[in-house]
Amino acid sequence: MALDDQFERKIEELEAENSRLKRINLALSGATHDGGNKLTTIIGYADLLLMDAEEGTTEYCQLRAIISAGKDIEVLTRESLELARGKDIYNPRLLVLGPPVDKYQAQLEVEERDGDVDYSIQSQRTIYGDEHQIFRILDNLLGNARYATEGTISVSVEDISLTENLPIYQGEVPIGEYVCLTVSDTGTGINEETLEHVFEPYYTTKKDKGTGLGLAIVKDIVERHQAFIDVTSSTEESTGTTFKIYFPITEGPMLES
Repeated sequence: MALDDQFERKIEELEAENSRLKRINLALSGATHDGGNKLTTIIGYADLLLMDAEEGTTEYCQLRAIISAGKDIEVLTRESLELARGKDIYNPRLLVLGPPVDKYQAQLEVEERDGDVDYSIQSQRTIYGDEHQIFRILDNLLGNARYATEGTISVSVEDISLTENLPIYQGEVPIGEYVCLTVSDTGTGINEETLEHVFEPYYTTKKDKGTGLGLAIVKDIVERHQAFIDVTSSTEESTGTTFKIYFPITEGPMLES
């Protein structure tokens, strides 16, 4: 009898938790939906103002930045609603990593956010990836780099061939061929204590300016790509932080595992 009572209480607890999660899901979905509607209004008015703005002026560039950012948020809003419905938002295909990076760079130029970023694309090999998710990786890594430094930020893409396992921050990269995406800065660096928690959700040193989700999102996207991420950092002057992401080279059709 005692075991039956415990089992019933456990079932009740699970049902209560499931009900709570459903309410949270509905509330977040509703907020996302309503926010998306308001975003459509913002983009619409920005489009109208852009028609009257003179091309090349500061006003024109700022309006383009508003529209571009708004459309990015529209994608995130749509993905959030699809996740709430239980759909997978990961849409990989065979691609060369260079063009998405070039596309991202062009977007930053439109938004006048390119600043002191040096780009070097030295790879034409194909990977199996989701272009939009790669944009999210770049957005988060470059956002952190801008916060850390007023100096130079470098973005590079190159082929790497490993003849032995490569030790990295957490684990190692197996023998094989990879396209390596590197984002580095010459900022203040990350101290050892913070580095231990750098990929943990909600961990942040930005106080009121950060959510602590950026690098956790990056790590999740990297793992969805069956890739590997490494981070090295030093607090010595002008040394800064470097993130390297190793995407396995894929020469032909591949199905997500």
